Amino acid sequence: MCDETFYHLPCPTSMVTHLCECSENYVAVPLNEKGNIAFWNIKSLLRKPSILIGHHKLVSALAFSHQPANYLLCSCSSDNIILWNLMQNNGQPTKGRVLHSHMDKPTYCSFSLDNSQIAVSFPNGMWIFNLQKNSWVFSVEEICFTMFTFGYEDNTLLGIEENFLKVWNYKTNEVSKNISISIGFPTSFCVHNQSMITVIGTTCGHLNVYDKNYNLIRNILVWKLIAQQLKPESAEDGTFQDFKSDSFPVYSIKVFHFDKISDPSNCLPGDIYLLIVTSTCLFLMRINNEEIILFVDFNDHSDITETKKSIGLVRSGMIACNSDNSEAYVILIPVLGEFLILVKLSLIDVLLSESTINNLKIESTNHVLTFLNSKCLESGNSLLVPRIQKAKTSKGLKKCSSNKNFPVTFHSNIKSSGYGTLHKPVALFQPQIPKGHRSQYKSSETSRKFQNNAGTKKKNIFECYSSSVDFENFELLNKIESFENPVMSSLQVSVEGQFASCTSSDGVLDVLKLGKTHLKVFHSIRAHLGKINTAKWSHSNKLLITAGNDQTTKVWDLERHHPLLHIGTDNGNSSMMEKCKLVFKDAVEQAQFYYLDHFLLATAGNCIHLFEYKINLEKSGIKSIINKSSWKLVKKIPLESKRITSLAAMNQFFSNLVLCAGTSKHIDILDMGVGKVIRHIVDPSLKPAYLISLNEGSPYTTQASSMYDLFLTASLFDGIKIWDLRTNKHVLCFKEHKCRSFPCGANFSLCGKYIATGSEDRSIYIYDLRHLCHQHKINDCQADVFTSVAFSPKSQLLASSLNGSIYLYGKNEE
Repeated sequence: MCDETFYHLPCPTSMVTHLCECSENYVAVPLNEKGNIAFWNIKSLLRKPSILIGHHKLVSALAFSHQPANYLLCSCSSDNIILWNLMQNNGQPTKGRVLHSHMDKPTYCSFSLDNSQIAVSFPNGMWIFNLQKNSWVFSVEEICFTMFTFGYEDNTLLGIEENFLKVWNYKTNEVSKNISISIGFPTSFCVHNQSMITVIGTTCGHLNVYDKNYNLIRNILVWKLIAQQLKPESAEDGTFQDFKSDSFPVYSIKVFHFDKISDPSNCLPGDIYLLIVTSTCLFLMRINNEEIILFVDFNDHSDITETKKSIGLVRSGMIACNSDNSEAYVILIPVLGEFLILVKLSLIDVLLSESTINNLKIESTNHVLTFLNSKCLESGNSLLVPRIQKAKTSKGLKKCSSNKNFPVTFHSNIKSSGYGTLHKPVALFQPQIPKGHRSQYKSSETSRKFQNNAGTKKKNIFECYSSSVDFENFELLNKIESFENPVMSSLQVSVEGQFASCTSSDGVLDVLKLGKTHLKVFHSIRAHLGKINTAKWSHSNKLLITAGNDQTTKVWDLERHHPLLHIGTDNGNSSMMEKCKLVFKDAVEQAQFYYLDHFLLATAGNCIHLFEYKINLEKSGIKSIINKSSWKLVKKIPLESKRITSLAAMNQFFSNLVLCAGTSKHIDILDMGVGKVIRHIVDPSLKPAYLISLNEGSPYTTQASSMYDLFLTASLFDGIKIWDLRTNKHVLCFKEHKCRSFPCGANFSLCGKYIATGSEDRSIYIYDLRHLCHQHKINDCQADVFTSVAFSPKSQLLASSLNGSIYLYGKNEE
């Protein structure tokens, strides 16, 4: 910070202990001498302060008017309520306008947004003065706010009474909202009218953020946030010995935003910032991802270059911003000394400076990482070049121009002869990126070819999915209870939405068939000896891959009860261990198809295994009995983590990037073309991420190209974090759902705009990436903890719970 940002303002006499007020142009502080008020003009801070004389008792409440007429000051004491015009007499007002005299000691006062009314609170009531009518228009005795502001709704006051946040209509004298603040006593209060966000700071260092419906969407612990991001050595083992919750009482909060800093290339909400003053520090943070951008420690003189010494403990503070929020003015009153410190902080410069621009902007295009930027892998050195021959062709035969040129010709009459009509080759799905509007996606050639490749004979489900799903009309369509197979751990829907797979803790894999309003078990397989950790569909919708605690991974189809491919060996089978080409030393936690089904990925311990394979898909005859499926280990990649907890890779289109999370609290990004880790992303969560989920999209919807680079991680206690692959930080977080004991699954919607997650409060939360809070909440009092959720292309939502039940939610169109 620059030397010019700090100003030392000495007071002529002693000040009132805790009270100060600040606006864009003025700073006002009550004095202990005869109820006088000292005020400074920010444009001329070198001059001595002016003194306002009019009170005979100590001033207990101060408030500046709002912009643009921010030159009015209301001061309240038990003898007078006075309105001052600070521009009077060339900035030296000698007399104020007395609004009322001789009353109880006021506790707080505030102007309305249009400066037409002044509200004053007392220990036993509330008064409202109308400046246009020049009279007191409301007087109520039941309401006693210690802090308040005029709400964004008409005729409402939003205030703090004891440990409750209340919304009060002063015309009808009714309290419409009454929200309990359970942790700490409120000490600061701010409302952002543009985003309709309310922020409350408490004595124990908590920041409670509420949305427009006054639902708690963030509960930020200041001391823990600072320990995680600025003192990582204290947070590695989960202890914060250098920080105490009572060291950070929040004195003042200011909420603001900048439209021009937000990234218009994605649908994420605009960044909203908090500037906060506590007793020991000043810091700037982003609400979206709870990231600290600027931190000033009052006990560290290196952060404060002008004073050449630390400020020390602060007993009070106040924040004000100019009209466009580009500059902030922070007033600090140290515990020792009768002086003020004014900090002029250029917010726009801080956010766009070189020290923070690396975290705000996307990297240069030469070094950007993106799932859509696939490299040329035609060279023989790449690991992603197939080496197993899928089919052998005779070199002696020459290619014939037509089927009818063979010596014996049946033409196309007898298909079993081998001379039947050949199907035209189809192109595999590539991510659909709209050039302009997405209204033309229904005629996409890619989608029609994909449907031909999937071979579906039913109604085109492409027209059934809409990117603007109305979750309010979702209801329970069907439910399957399974008392024999409890603890559903993994749930995934196939690409075309016709089938879903669900795993259980006792090694049973259930394949479910999805209808419009029904859900039934199509096939059950005893897949593993122990728990099945995951089950994933292939891109072709014909195969399933499973991974279990028995140190094996297997590939299945929908018709056989035995695996088509078996990698690893079961626990305790020593004879198979001798014959097996590969033995996993640990349980296989994750496995999936990769690179449009050309490869397989599996994780065991701290290693990632890349396999190439060939599957025998003969359905009848002697060839179906002889299993000629084979596999080959292409690469085994060890990571720094002791154990890999989650794996994610694109399979809807070609991409050489693979993401892994492990116990080291890092997100590793691997380039499978070379088989190396190319980036480490530090995750400052308390617990390692147990889930990584990608926004793979769908053939039935379109997305902006930047949306494919979003992925999410989920961890206990820290909720869901949304990451942008092109940067090294998370850009959004959701913490309204409860996830403290059980790992609750989360998944992107097919349109990429929503996220569904289970919760321990027997609910399903659906978050909108365009907002900071959840859009809808599905409650089921008869359900258990929802452990896994999955979207279907048919505008449906599947969920599984700990008690072995599977739920199908959607719209009942009957």
